[in-house]
Amino acid sequence: MTVRASASGRDAILGVDGLKTLLESASQSLGMCRFVVANTEAGGILESVHDFGCSSVRYSNPGGKANYATIGTKTFECHVNLDKIHSVAFAESRRKKSDWTGDPEDDSAFYSLYVMRFLDAADKSALAVILHNDDFESQNYDVDDASSGNLEAFKALRMQYGETCTVR
Repeated sequence: MTVRASASGRDAILGVDGLKTLLESASQSLGMCRFVVANTEAGGILESVHDFGCSSVRYSNPGGKANYATIGTKTFECHVNLDKIHSVAFAESRRKKSDWTGDPEDDSAFYSLYVMRFLDAADKSALAVILHNDDFESQNYDVDDASSGNLEAFKALRMQYGETCTVR
């Protein structure tokens, strides 16, 4: 397995085995996430909220054509073509709450969005995994106050792998 990163959290260089390790660590720690796949050229976007750790990550090579990681159950499956992922980026951004009716400059009007993006060779997102609070039905991504530990887990993964890690 190839995983190289400095203790300061500098960006890592992963082999496919390192990417598998990252996926397994994420599945064991991130909890509820919104999975987003967007193919805007074709006109489609798919989003689903599910527990990243709903099952152990499974690997396959159907027909010997590509290496896949599968996260899922009978009602939810996410397949990641490991051969097409060239990097993984960890991002945090501030967003305004859609239901906020108070002062728009008030810091309470905003929340942080935490995203892990699996990027292809053109740096386009093949899959985005966004931390979600534990309320499955909620449209609110605010995890700043979540007690599930997924925010701490996200920050630990970002510290371990860096802002962007390259898969080779």
